[in-house]
This record gives sequence, C-alpha cells and structure tokens, in this order.
Amino acid sequence: MIAVEGAHIDWLLFRQSLALSLVTGRGVEIRDGGSFLESHPAYHPLMRDFMEIAERNSWGALSLTGGTITFSPGRIEYGNYELETNPYSSASECVLLLLPSLISLSFRTSVRVSGVTHSSTSYPVNFINETLFSLLECIGIYSSISLKRFGFYGSGGGGIESRVYPLERIDGASIDAMLYPEKVPEIVGGRIYISGMRMDIANHERKLLSVGLGIADERISIIEVRDSDGMGNVMQVLLQLDTLPVVFSRVLDPYNYAGDFTFQDRDINGEVDDFLHEVVVFLRDGSLPGCLLRELVPFLWIAGIDVYAYENYHESLKDTIALTERFLGDFRL
Repeated sequence: MIAVEGAHIDWLLFRQSLALSLVTGRGVEIRDGGSFLESHPAYHPLMRDFMEIAERNSWGALSLTGGTITFSPGRIEYGNYELETNPYSSASECVLLLLPSLISLSFRTSVRVSGVTHSSTSYPVNFINETLFSLLECIGIYSSISLKRFGFYGSGGGGIESRVYPLERIDGASIDAMLYPEKVPEIVGGRIYISGMRMDIANHERKLLSVGLGIADERISIIEVRDSDGMGNVMQVLLQLDTLPVVFSRVLDPYNYAGDFTFQDRDINGEVDDFLHEVVVFLRDGSLPGCLLRELVPFLWIAGIDVYAYENYHESLKDTIALTERFLGDFRL
C-alpha cells in the first residue's frame, strides 16, 4: 500500500494516484483525502462516480474512512465498456482515469461514457484528442476520443467514446520537438459554444476575445448547440505550436455542484480577462500549460522516457514526477 500525503494534493494528483494504483495493482492511501474533498466539494460527484464505476466493473474498491481515501485495485481487461456518470461529474475524467491501464493491455479497448462532456472540472474533448493525444502519439500511444453529444454540467445526458490501443515501443521516442519547437505559437481562431442561453452572451464574449487577441471577429465562430442536454457556454482559442494543435478552453458552468443556477452571478468580463491571460502567457513564451505536462509524466515513464529531463520545464511537474516514481519505479509492462 502506497501512502500519498494530502498536503499538496490537487485533483490531478488525486486522479493520477488512483490511475497509477490501477495500472500497477498497488493499493494506495490518500491521507487527508477527505479534507481535500471537503475543501473542494465540486469533486464529490467525481469521487462518487469513480467509486461506483470501480465497484460495478470489479476494477477495485474505493472508500473513504476517517479522512483517508483507500483504493484497493482490481484488474482491467480489454473489451468494450459502457459507463454512466452523474450530472455533476465528468465523462472525460473517467477516460483519463483508465487511460494508463488501457495502454497496458494486449488489445484495443473501447470506452463509451455518458454524462457531462463539458465542465470546468475537466478538459473538453477536442483538447484531449488534438493536444494531449497528439503528444502521446509521439511516444507510441495511440488513442482517440470523440464527442457523440454535448452534455453540460448540471444536466449530463451527453456522450463520448474513446478507443485506446496498446502501447507501441518506439526507438528513440521523444516529445522534445513538441516541447521545444523552433516556431512561435500562432492563433488559428476561436470558438464559442452556447446552448439554451441568450445569443447576446456569445456575441459579447466574441467581441472581448477578438479585441484581447487582436484578431477579427470573423475568426471567432459562434456555434449554437442544438443537440445537447442542458445549458452551457464554452469559450475556446485554437492555436498552433509548430505541428502541435493547442486548445485553450474556459467552460462557464451554469450550475454549481449543489444544483443552484449561478450563471447570472458570473462576471463575464472577468472570466474573459482571466482566460485571455492564460492564452497571452502561452503566446509570449510558448511554454505548454503545466497541467498538460503533468498529464504526460506517467505515460513518458511507461514508455521508457526519462521524465527527469523535463523536471525544470514547469515547477508543477515535481510532485507528479515524485508520485510517478513511487508507483512506477520498478514497474514494467
């Protein structure tokens, strides 16, 4: 049983602890994990889904006792899975939880997940497919994820499908060309998705984004989503870093985790300003977001790539590298 201290934990480290436990078969105790969830109640529905999905599929037993979250992993077999999540959870997070285990199997696995496809608690599908999975392809991990139907936070009812293939060993595999490109990032354009809400909100967001990015309004598309479950609003900026598509997103959830409609309390101008700041930092120095690099670390290790070479790329990598070393230090597929 590997103990993970909760003092510096965030949701990404929390999920990676469970994912690494599942792929190695080593149990994990997330000490003070209960305190983390108490301080971040929006993640309660995700935790609940992980518990139910693990139990229903015999993938392990996840429990909370005395403030400590314990996971005793089972075994995942290849096949076709249908998973269902609750209206305040995230379908994408379920795929990311399973991904390290699925690449370790002998044959392709398909996972269909119903529920929330766009929420502030996770990444949108096109970021995972176009950015994260493009980086993973460089090291022999071939996966796809597709959006079947929009499902927004507080309603669910959407759907995604992911197909994951076994890891292919590539001699000299590297992501250096992606992390240290010769070209500077370029703005491709933007998108605003809106469903069940006033169009003037989307028009206002487009104007703010176009001014902040210095591009014409026409380069930011407004897409009114008709086939969706629930209300939703998503802003995206699409960029190109050499050959890598990079998707920046900001999801404005209409409800909070308690089911209260809170969209009317949002400061749209402030949300756009914060979002633009993330994009401008990337445009200025070309450094990929820390969360993206942290997602890569366990896969780099599994693929046999020296993760310590990237330790100084972003300060947030150190905790994830330390966690990965504890689980995968002597682990081999």
